[in-house]
Amino acid sequence: MRKSIIIMAMAGLLTLPFTAQAEQAQGFGTSIMLGANMCIEQGDSSCSGVDPSFGMTLGGVYRTSEYFGWTMDFTLGLYDTAAGDVQSLGLYGGGKFFIPIGNLAIFAGAALGWGQWSVEGGGSSFEDNHLALAFQAGAEFYIFDNLAAGAWFRYQMPVFGEEHGSDRIDFEDYAHQVIVGAGGTYYF
Repeated sequence: MRKSIIIMAMAGLLTLPFTAQAEQAQGFGTSIMLGANMCIEQGDSSCSGVDPSFGMTLGGVYRTSEYFGWTMDFTLGLYDTAAGDVQSLGLYGGGKFFIPIGNLAIFAGAALGWGQWSVEGGGSSFEDNHLALAFQAGAEFYIFDNLAAGAWFRYQMPVFGEEHGSDRIDFEDYAHQVIVGAGGTYYF
């Protein structure tokens, strides 16, 4: 169901008229994305009891050309599980490649950074820190020369980190995560 909504939103962006004179910005910008944070195997028994919940990305971008930009992103994900409340944090730096099509910019990117997840519940708490990779894709439609609205898909995965802190919680369920959402980017 969620995949259908995302595909329809992306198709809607592609059908917007490209007659407006807004140009794709370059230079420094800031972005916000709000959406759903999901266990990577959502719907599978390994994610049983893990409900999709709030996900957010705040970021900065330095777009060096219409085809490339450097990024720095902070991510937050919250889960409500049978074992307790889980919080996922991340700080990533990387790059994005853009394909400009009129006022639309389709992008894909990769980043390296730090991730942490923590859980509190049942009278105990613990956390895990890890080196992580993040991959993202999406599209931005430039409404004005310095303002774009768009949709994002972001996948984060650990590459090296501590062992999970409890047999009640599987590290993989939370450290591997997907954030799907919509938001905007403003260029200064």
